[in-house]
Amino acid sequence: MKKALTTALLFIALLAAATAFIYSAADKPAADTGGFAVAANEIERLIAEGKTEAAAQCAAELRTALSGFTAESGCAAYIWVMFGACSVVIFAAFMYVGAAILRPFDKLSCFAERIAGGDFDLPLNYERGNYFGRFTWAFDCMRREITSARACEKAAIENNKTVTASLP
Repeated sequence: MKKALTTALLFIALLAAATAFIYSAADKPAADTGGFAVAANEIERLIAEGKTEAAAQCAAELRTALSGFTAESGCAAYIWVMFGACSVVIFAAFMYVGAAILRPFDKLSCFAERIAGGDFDLPLNYERGNYFGRFTWAFDCMRREITSARACEKAAIENNKTVTASLP
């Protein structure tokens, strides 16, 4: 589980670096200079014709349009929101993989080491809902069969000793 968490954090850090790189390298949206230039030309024409009130009104409209204009137009917010959403998805995916696959696999691995060491007494509690349910059930059946076979072998050896001792 610790490895899954470490890997998830590594992927999120790489995603953050990629996001920062994309944001810094991205072309910022160009200003709508065409519309602003047309408005400025209109103001100049009105002044040249002596229509100062109409020019003042156009200048006020241009000032209002310019005050609401931002060069990035929310691009940075969008990129960072996407980074956050991707980070949550990556974290959730790695935690799910850690809980559903890695943890049961580690449990099964420890059980196999105990069996290899000759410890047949502790049963393996298996959960049918995880991906290794049938596999862990088979491992536990194998442990019971080995325990039973060893008990039969021990009984046969004792029986053999009794038969051998009773011979004249």
